[in-house]
Amino acid sequence: MLEWQGNILADVANRPTHPFQTINAFAASPIVNYSDKLNVAFSLPSNLFHYNMGSTYALEIDFDDSRGFRSYSVGQSNIPILYPDAGLKKIKFRVRLANNTILNCHALFEIILPDPSRSFQGTPDITLADITLSSSANGATIRGFSNCGDGRIRKPLIWVEGFN
Repeated sequence: MLEWQGNILADVANRPTHPFQTINAFAASPIVNYSDKLNVAFSLPSNLFHYNMGSTYALEIDFDDSRGFRSYSVGQSNIPILYPDAGLKKIKFRVRLANNTILNCHALFEIILPDPSRSFQGTPDITLADITLSSSANGATIRGFSNCGDGRIRKPLIWVEGFN
């Protein structure tokens, strides 16, 4: 069994022996795994940091933005990172403990830019069209909107008064 003692995860007190091997553990990751912009602001909120390494350590992060490892502090916010291009990024984290032990981990982060060729631009041509059916349908008229400019009906919604 484990319990929180202050900000440290520890074995339950007064246990005669414990079945756990004591090692330093380190894991880190952005809260979200992608951005749709090249300019990203990262934060290191202190309430999301939990550790069992004591309180003396140095945090370095390489955001895979061609600038290498840089030092940061827990609690730092709005760290501006400008990525040169879109794609999958490998963010590397490094913690240096007081005894000079170095712990490393990494997380994947993706920059996915919107594709302007897949977005609609312009004003649709939507016109109300009357289509008169043949005399076998007793002269019924269909009213519908057409927006393709070719007079063809695609995916019609048919509404017959009295049968709804």
